[in-house]
Amino acid sequence: DAHPTLVRQLGRVYLDMERPATAARIFERAARRDPSFALEAAELYRRAGDTIRALGINAISNDTPGKTRQRLGLLIELSRFAEATGLEKRLARLGILKEDALVYGLAYAHFQLGNFRAAERLLKRIADPSVFERATHLRQAMATCRNEGWTCL
Repeated sequence: DAHPTLVRQLGRVYLDMERPATAARIFERAARRDPSFALEAAELYRRAGDTIRALGINAISNDTPGKTRQRLGLLIELSRFAEATGLEKRLARLGILKEDALVYGLAYAHFQLGNFRAAERLLKRIADPSVFERATHLRQAMATCRNEGWTCL
C-alpha cells in the first residue's frame, strides 16, 4: 500500500505532465483500498474526459456530502437531468442545498427537463452574486422558451 502523500505527489506529477487519465488510474487504485481517494480519482477522470468512469468511482467515496455534490455535477455533465433532479432531497437532507452552486445546478437540470416552475422555485433562493448572474441568464432562457417555445426544442 502506497502512502497517501506519495499517491498525491505521483498524481500531481502526471497531472503536471497533462496526463490526467494516468493520474486518475493512480488515484483509482488507491481508492479501491482507501475510499478517501475516490473523489479525487473521479475528478481526474472527469478532467480526462471519462465522465462515465468518474461517476463509477464517485460511487465508492465515503464522503457523502462531497460525493453527492460531485455526483450532481457529473450527472449534469452527462445530460442525465432526471437523475440530477432526483438528488434534491438527498442534498437537502445532507444540509448542503444551501450552497448556491448546487441550487443552480438543480435549477439548470429542471430547466433542461422543461420543469420551469421547479427551476424558478430554486432560482429564487440564490443570493451569491456570481451564481445570481448565471441564474439571471437561466431565467432569460426560460422566458424565451415560454414566449418562443420552438427555440427550446
